[in-house]
Amino acid sequence: MMTVSNTKYLITMLKKSKMTGKYSSGNTNKSDCISQECVITRQKGGDKIAIYNANNSAYLRLILNIENDIEDTITIDTDTLVSYLNSYKEEVTLKIENNLLIGYDEEKRFSIPLLNRHECNDTVFHFMGKFADLPFSAEKNKGGLKINDRTTLESFIKVDAYKLREAFKACEAVGSSIYTIKWEEPVLSISSRKGMEMMAVNIDPIIEESFGEPFEVTISSPIHTLLSDVNGIVNLYGGSNKPVFLNVGNTIHYLIAPRVEE
Repeated sequence: MMTVSNTKYLITMLKKSKMTGKYSSGNTNKSDCISQECVITRQKGGDKIAIYNANNSAYLRLILNIENDIEDTITIDTDTLVSYLNSYKEEVTLKIENNLLIGYDEEKRFSIPLLNRHECNDTVFHFMGKFADLPFSAEKNKGGLKINDRTTLESFIKVDAYKLREAFKACEAVGSSIYTIKWEEPVLSISSRKGMEMMAVNIDPIIEESFGEPFEVTISSPIHTLLSDVNGIVNLYGGSNKPVFLNVGNTIHYLIAPRVEE
């Protein structure tokens, strides 16, 4: 059971977990999301929950400050839950009973069925405990971030969340939904191209806390939507033609595969 005192906060984070936005599709782009489903678990200590989402090319974890005593990991249709939560202006209590998620306050009550499993369940659970508490300092990240036995992200860049978000927003104007991240000390650049059109934004990272070999990687992901309303520092891990991993205070973990030319 958990009592959510700020329902709008939960709704915002559930929507964020979908990462709805423009993604590249063939020679054009389209509005899409990671998945319509999410997995919710209790974090150790009982004062936080985690929302997970994944597909074949991305993994996302969001940590929310909500006290709870949820005993089970649950999977739910995100839009369905949000549509019911929209009826609650402030507080709502949620509990699990007979394979249903039940929500109520003094006036209203709803119930929706839980899903048996996430459509990318194996990916969610593979990464669920893998990046639990990552270090923030450059010194402790010198060994890189191991994604699997074949892939380690050797470069580590600390960058202001606002600067990174605005760079991706600026590049969205190109309309391809394809973004290139390039690191060549001391500059991190975000760019996008479509035919003769191009936008490139240079960002000055926290250079004394960044290291690694130069790299360039292309992705298709609306990262600016993930970083909306996010302040502070983003730890970005990468390597040439390797996945990109973003960590914001261990409250946001996002792994995105490099784009393969179609």
